Amino acid sequence: MSVINNYNEKVYEIISRWKILSKSLKSNYLLTTCIIIQVLALSILYPSNPQICIFGNIIFGFITFVISIVVGYYVHVYSHLIDFDEIYQYLYNSPNFVGRFLRKMPKPIKWAIDKFVYLLDFHDKIHHNTNINKQWQNVLIEMLMNIYTEGVALIILFKILNFGIQIRDNIFKFNYPILFAWSILYATIHNVNYNIINPICHIQHHINNKTNYGIDFMDILFGSKYDELHEEMNHASLNVILILLFIIFIKDYWNPEKENGVSKYLYNFVNWFVSY
Repeated sequence: MSVINNYNEKVYEIISRWKILSKSLKSNYLLTTCIIIQVLALSILYPSNPQICIFGNIIFGFITFVISIVVGYYVHVYSHLIDFDEIYQYLYNSPNFVGRFLRKMPKPIKWAIDKFVYLLDFHDKIHHNTNINKQWQNVLIEMLMNIYTEGVALIILFKILNFGIQIRDNIFKFNYPILFAWSILYATIHNVNYNIINPICHIQHHINNKTNYGIDFMDILFGSKYDELHEEMNHASLNVILILLFIIFIKDYWNPEKENGVSKYLYNFVNWFVSY
């Protein structure tokens, strides 16, 4: 009987999730439409696999988008599960060769490791500290870390490894402009939009950091909602449109030959992440 009850509970849980997901997608129809248009546009304008047809590039565009949101979701989850400073201090003070090696490193390297560990713990320990998380420098660091962890880190990794999926004689690569667009979208929603509208779902995440990791439909699918209240996110449609226009401007209209100083550095920096 208990097996049947457990099975029924699982079935009910799945059905209830799909009901909430349906409500969320219907409520956020404008954002969903804008994201689909953005993925289509970036897949067609800047194909990651020019050797195949447009339809194939569109498929890889949506695969790229799914990978970016799934990886971003789990990065957020584990940022709250792992205390990186605690692990580092344990290793540093351990009596084995690892501890001895860490303790003998030059001070500049120790300083760099300390700062790196600080950034890894930043979201959990600084952003979730309501006494200091609104300070401009902490908002800026959180935004940069969001950009890095939600997509830019994957671009760097894929470029270093020249990563792709081999199917028969072809190697198919992911769409870097889509990865970059998602990282900027997540970061601007989290640090700009949420500081203006302060939605209840984000407040709930700060109440219980094991829930409402975002984006809303990911929490619904993975069962990490705080409650059954779906999040209204159509306000982010403007972000999606502006990010798309920004990438098109960088790729097709900004002439780096006419730039110098900071503006040229900015162009080269951004263009590296949206180019193959």
